[in-house]
Amino acid sequence: MIDVPNSIILAADDLPIPFDRREPETERVYAEVTDVDAYSIDQAEQVARILPIRFCTLPEFYLDEAIDGYIPKDYQENEGSYNVRKTRAMTCFEPFYSHYVDIIVGTALRKGVILPQDLPEEWDRFFKNVNLEGKSITSFAKTLFTEAINGGIAGLMADYPRVAETDKNSQRRMNLRPYFTIIKVDDILDCRHTSGPVTINGITSFETRVTYLRIKSEIRRANATNEHYEEVVPTVVVYDIPEEGSNVRVRVYEKNVSGHPHEYFLPPDGESFLSIDYIPFVPCYGGKEEAFCRARPLLFDIARLNLHHWATSADLAETIHLNSSPLLTATGVRPDDEIYAGSGRSLFSQNENARFGMVSPGMDGAETTLKELARIESAMDRLAAIAIAPGKSQVESGFAKLLDRSQSDSQLAVLVGSLQDCFNRALWYASGYRSDSYPPIEVVISKNFIPAKLHSQQVMALGSLYKDAEAIPIGTFLEMLEAGEMFEGVHGFNVKAMLDKMGLSGSERRSEIVKAMEPENTRLYVQNTMEEASGMSLEGEPSEPSVETPEA
Repeated sequence: MIDVPNSIILAADDLPIPFDRREPETERVYAEVTDVDAYSIDQAEQVARILPIRFCTLPEFYLDEAIDGYIPKDYQENEGSYNVRKTRAMTCFEPFYSHYVDIIVGTALRKGVILPQDLPEEWDRFFKNVNLEGKSITSFAKTLFTEAINGGIAGLMADYPRVAETDKNSQRRMNLRPYFTIIKVDDILDCRHTSGPVTINGITSFETRVTYLRIKSEIRRANATNEHYEEVVPTVVVYDIPEEGSNVRVRVYEKNVSGHPHEYFLPPDGESFLSIDYIPFVPCYGGKEEAFCRARPLLFDIARLNLHHWATSADLAETIHLNSSPLLTATGVRPDDEIYAGSGRSLFSQNENARFGMVSPGMDGAETTLKELARIESAMDRLAAIAIAPGKSQVESGFAKLLDRSQSDSQLAVLVGSLQDCFNRALWYASGYRSDSYPPIEVVISKNFIPAKLHSQQVMALGSLYKDAEAIPIGTFLEMLEAGEMFEGVHGFNVKAMLDKMGLSGSERRSEIVKAMEPENTRLYVQNTMEEASGMSLEGEPSEPSVETPEA
């Protein structure tokens, strides 16, 4: 038996794991915060670490805030020179991060959101205008996925118009309908959850459900004294369930813009109740999930490299400026010597020992900076898994593309699967408002990210399965061709609509279709006398062939 010293046995608090180990002083400070607009500890940490991403996505607003940290003041540099250098650095930012995000979102949602074939009319109108602002489900999905990648998470709320009438029959007569709302990560102040059953439209699921939610929002309304001015009042919306089994309570706190600017109050009409007993909030993950409603952004490291690229570009711009603006130097000049300026910036002096010249820094540092910029760009390409660094041979480049494609597909497959689950869960939540008109429904997001149209041999193989072996019905055959992008470019193509025009259900085999299309009587009756069969008439002259159909 071996005795292990206690000094090398780790305790539960010995590992500084982010989000799991907190200082007691921090806990005490947050426990004393009672403002309704304060972040919880988890959300404060989540928002704090997306600051580099905010610098990259909105440089026109946040680079001034980032410049002190990424473009520091040199030792013994005067304030005037530093301000000039900062001004020059503001024009050196290149949006690599935003470019990578656009490529990833476009690749992941290349085929859009695939809706069910038999779509009810109410859901069809819903998908054409998801957020009541004219966005279709695919356009809305791209916005939601972008926010999730930038923040690590983004919230999807299945909301419903606030009306005083709580009777669902009255709401149906008002043509009210659910809609989706995106909640950015920095608008989520607190999100508490527990595990328990959720029952919607007779379907019960034991899952993690939100029990308390605080989000930032705003109210826009006309000014009471100036009709030409619109007030924008910051608000905090609080969702909770007062008692077990009761409907969701909604409280809208308004900021006291006319009095103390940091106070929020609950107006007399600021409390209402939803017609459902669950908070219809679903987190959408855009990175490595760490806990419920908490994840590391997918391209966080690329955002930091983008800022490093910006700082290096600013140094290069300063080097080029100094090299293109040389300094005038003079040697051997006495204090009482007279200096004359001639044409072409030439200087003269009566002192024969005086020498004038121009001095500029060397460009060796610029070459090193250019190499550093190339290294940073190559690192961003590798991390994004969407491009290959130049300078490789054709074989190496092809193999590297294959590896990057497999890595990119696996990452995107996980994220797209999370996005699909988020939509289906939100649609399930939305169906609880109007179960009679909005039955539970699910959508699909294709995970075939790389364009791969079927070639002729593959089409012939599928045709053989349908035509010769009759292993698949016509509906499956058309769906396989559609998945292979054979109908790309055909506006409004739909397999179900095509089958309806053909009068088929899609489950028919080829032999059944051919037999159904054959007429009942296809035989032809001809006169078959000996003379006409030999091609001669009774008079010995060639006769014309005769074909007669039987009379009815």
